[in-house]
Amino acid sequence: PMPRVEQITNGDLEVTRVAAATLGELATTGPVLARAIESSGVETDVTSLAKVVATRVPTGTSLLEITVMSPGKVSAAELANAIAAELIDYADPNASNGGSSS
Repeated sequence: PMPRVEQITNGDLEVTRVAAATLGELATTGPVLARAIESSGVETDVTSLAKVVATRVPTGTSLLEITVMSPGKVSAAELANAIAAELIDYADPNASNGGSSS
């Protein structure tokens, strides 16, 4: 038998928007940035990285955009992806995504 699929409500969507905004704020904190630096191997420090990281939740979505402004496109992408991996670990410590565990 097929599993029963529940309807997604407006309340469910609002919860995900709030969660995305909260994760966006968490993404710029020292502990998350420190772990992202360590897992990415990029040469920088938390203070410098914090100055070049931005997050936003596009209006009407529960998506989280993470932007790292850096002269090196590869290092910026590596850091943004490492931050995302750390947020996944934070949201679900049992997730297997290649990020570090806390």
